[in-house]
Amino acid sequence: MKTASLALASLTLTAGLLAQGNYLRFGKGCAGSRGVPILAATGEHKIGATTTVQVANLLPSQPAMLFIGASDKLWFGKIPLPFDLAAVGMTGCTQYISTEIAVATTTGPGFVTYKFVVPLRRELAGLIMFHQYYALDPGAKRPSRSVVSNAGKLTVGVACKDGKVIKDSNKLSLTIPPITGINNPPIDAVINFTGTVQQKCCSGPFVPTKGCVFNGAGDIAGTTPDFTIKVPPEMSKAVSDAACAEVRKYTLGIVRCTIAMDSMRVKGARLGGKLGVSVDECRKKFNWSGGGALTFGSIESKATVRFTVKILFSFNFSVDLDLSGRPTGAWAIANNKLVASGKLTQVRAAKTFTIPVINQKCTFDYTATTNKLQGSTDPVDLPKPPIGCN
Repeated sequence: MKTASLALASLTLTAGLLAQGNYLRFGKGCAGSRGVPILAATGEHKIGATTTVQVANLLPSQPAMLFIGASDKLWFGKIPLPFDLAAVGMTGCTQYISTEIAVATTTGPGFVTYKFVVPLRRELAGLIMFHQYYALDPGAKRPSRSVVSNAGKLTVGVACKDGKVIKDSNKLSLTIPPITGINNPPIDAVINFTGTVQQKCCSGPFVPTKGCVFNGAGDIAGTTPDFTIKVPPEMSKAVSDAACAEVRKYTLGIVRCTIAMDSMRVKGARLGGKLGVSVDECRKKFNWSGGGALTFGSIESKATVRFTVKILFSFNFSVDLDLSGRPTGAWAIANNKLVASGKLTQVRAAKTFTIPVINQKCTFDYTATTNKLQGSTDPVDLPKPPIGCN
């Protein structure tokens, strides 16, 4: 077993892309009398830790060389890699790495181990080196009587430890604008959420980074005061025409109507429902999801119809119709944007009254419909939820 420290003065290393270290094997070796030499490594591959490189399937007690390089692209700065070694008598063998450092050794009992202690120096985080092993083998069926292993790539990582998983809860306030067509007041809503949060080690360039990861769920609630909906002219006209037609059935005369039905009062609105939320600061992402009901109160209004009746003589009278109905609505989140929608498609106008002069009882019940009282809010951008971790 051999132990060595990284000799940075002798080797110019290449900056890598991972703050979390790893060791990747690539290429393939060429066979000798004990099969194909296999190079592999174990360890945490980070600053302050040890990487153990092992080579197996070797003929015992033979001269050997462990090469350490800075590149898998160029050899001696100009020869493209990988390079076919057949030209130097090593048929079937390939050179995969540059050879800035050569460690003379032997094959031992046919299995060798080298321990590389990476100094605890932050500037080493993210650096890269390559390994490949050569050994003599008199039984190898090639002119050079030697074998070559596959190659390995060591990326030096950083010491990083995930934090504890803890519970966290918080709240977020937002204002949901009016729904076009309904024109309700803005909804002041509060999101309460709870979940678990953990500080995680993040992959990143060269330096140790950490970020919070949160997963949770919660609910949203908001209300509006009572408000009025403006009645489309065609809806009020339909109610007026229907009332006139009802009275005309009993008077058999000329009936004209005018109606005061400009707006209807709604008993407020309530938004509620469940939602989910996640944050991954390592990936710089967060996500809200969910949907639910927007429940409107009932309509409690009246519409005054004034009748002018001409038979042999004329008379006038007025009736206050009772208006009823209820808008429907919903809300949903997509792409971290909340949108609420609502509609009122029909209103019932009803009243039992007596037509004066002819003393005729009349029951009026009519449902007016419309497609004008519907719409949605402008999207509300939901921000990254406030979370904290240690």
